[in-house]
Amino acid sequence: MESARVDCDATGGGMRDPPLQLEQDVEDVDSSTKELEESRLKKKEHKKRSKDGIRKSESEAEVPEWKKAKSSDFQEFDRDDDFLPVEVSGRIKWSVTDIEYRARAHSNPLNDGLFDVPISPESYEGDQNAEWADIGCGYGGLALELATHFPEKHIIGLEIRQRVHEYCNLQLHQLRKEYASENGYQNVSFVRSNAQKYLPHFFRKGQLSKLLICYPDPHFKKKKHRQRIVSPQLLAEYAYIMAPHGLLYIVTDVEELYQWMTNRIDAFSQFQRVGKEEIQIDPVAAYVRSFTNEAARVKKHHRPKFFACYSRLPHDTIKLS
Repeated sequence: MESARVDCDATGGGMRDPPLQLEQDVEDVDSSTKELEESRLKKKEHKKRSKDGIRKSESEAEVPEWKKAKSSDFQEFDRDDDFLPVEVSGRIKWSVTDIEYRARAHSNPLNDGLFDVPISPESYEGDQNAEWADIGCGYGGLALELATHFPEKHIIGLEIRQRVHEYCNLQLHQLRKEYASENGYQNVSFVRSNAQKYLPHFFRKGQLSKLLICYPDPHFKKKKHRQRIVSPQLLAEYAYIMAPHGLLYIVTDVEELYQWMTNRIDAFSQFQRVGKEEIQIDPVAAYVRSFTNEAARVKKHHRPKFFACYSRLPHDTIKLS
C-alpha cells in the first residue's frame, strides 16, 4: 500500500491536477473581471467627457460680436436708483406666508403635464387678446400690479402649482369685487398650465409684446438644469409667440442662474440685449425687478437682484453669424 501510494503521488495520479486547474480558473476570472472593470471605467470616462463637452459648449456658446453688450452698461446695474421710480397701488398683498396659504415650493415641469390644454390659441376659452405674459407668476402680485397701472393692456399669468393658482384667482376675484365700480382688473387673468410644454397652445405667433420671467426656480443640481425655464428650445418658443421688438425681461437673486440665462439668451440669434438707457425709462422694468411676491422676500433677506432685458429682433435683422 505504501508503494502504491508513492507511485500514485509520483505519477500525479490526478491528485495534484484539480488544485492547479482551480488556480488557473481563478486567474482567468480575475483577468476577465479586471478587463470588465477597465472597460467600465473607460466608458464612464468617455461619457463624462461627452457631458463636460456639452456643458462647455452650452455655457461657453460663442456670442456674435454684433450681439455683445457693452460691459459698462451692466456691470453695476443692480441698484434701485438706476430704475425709473414707479408708484405702487397699495392694493396687492406682497408677502404670503405658509400659514395663510400653504403650497409646495417647487414643481417638476417635466412631469407635471396633466392639464386641460386648448388645441390651439383660437380655441382657448380665456383671454385671447393677452399682450403681456408672466411665466411662473407665483402668487400673481406682479400681474395684478401691472393690471392696476396699465388697464389698457391685457395681462395673463401662468402658474403650474395648483394651490398657488387658486390663490391668484382668489385674490383676483376679491379685487374685481372691490373695484367693480371701476370695472377694475378685467384686463388680467390667470391660467394653470405648464409653460415649458404648452405655450403655443395659448398664444399665437407674434402675439406678445412683453414676456416676464421673474425669480424662477434655480434648480441648483446639475441633473435638474434641464428643468430651468431658459433653454435654447424654450427660447425658440418664446421667440415664436413674441412680436418683433417685443421685450423679454428676466430677474433673479441667484447669480449663477443669471449667468446661465444670459449666456443662453446672448447666444440665441433672435434676441438682443437692451441697453441701460432704454431700461432706465421703462416703468415695466422697475415693476418686474422690485414688485413681485418673490422680490418682497428678496428685499426682506437683503439679497441682490440680477436683471436683464432683451428685445425680440425682427426677422429681417436677424444675423446668423
